[in-house]
Amino acid sequence: MEIVCALDVLADNIDPAESYKAFRGRMPSADALLRNRGLK
Repeated sequence: MEIVCALDVLADNIDPAESYKAFRGRMPSADALLRNRGLK
């Protein structure tokens, strides 16, 4: 199933943000990046 999803993203059949959400269970955020750099 995950391979099919990856191939769909490569073929522009699925929005990359929706694919990320399906994989991680949430939308991406920059919080971890900011926290690791001491900006938050």
